[in-house]
Amino acid sequence: MSKKLQKVVSATASVTTILWLSGIAALAPMAAFAATINEGDIIKTATNPDVYVAKYVGAKKFKRLILNPTVFNSYGHLKWSNLKTVTQAEMDAFTTSDLVRALGDAPVYKLIPNGDVGSKQWVNMTAEA
Repeated sequence: MSKKLQKVVSATASVTTILWLSGIAALAPMAAFAATINEGDIIKTATNPDVYVAKYVGAKKFKRLILNPTVFNSYGHLKWSNLKTVTQAEMDAFTTSDLVRALGDAPVYKLIPNGDVGSKQWVNMTAEA
């Protein structure tokens, strides 16, 4: 190996090492930083305080807004320590779902958020000829 080639290889390795140690992630694949979002995970972005629950139906992805901490805490299985911060692109991959129904109950309601409060409105799902 010629001296000139050795210098080029050495300089390239040095610059790459310095960038890597400095925390510059330009050389790392971005997919490595993607969060894994599972069914039932609670998610938010770094720039928005809104918290959602992730839901999968087949290949479709849905998110349901949790209006406020009181509503969040009313669900015994949700824990603030399990909150995942995701990228805006990951959040945007989920469609916001505003329809809810209690398990084993027929009525369907549309959730209408208004700041940290909201209301629900019954949606008449009766088939009429």
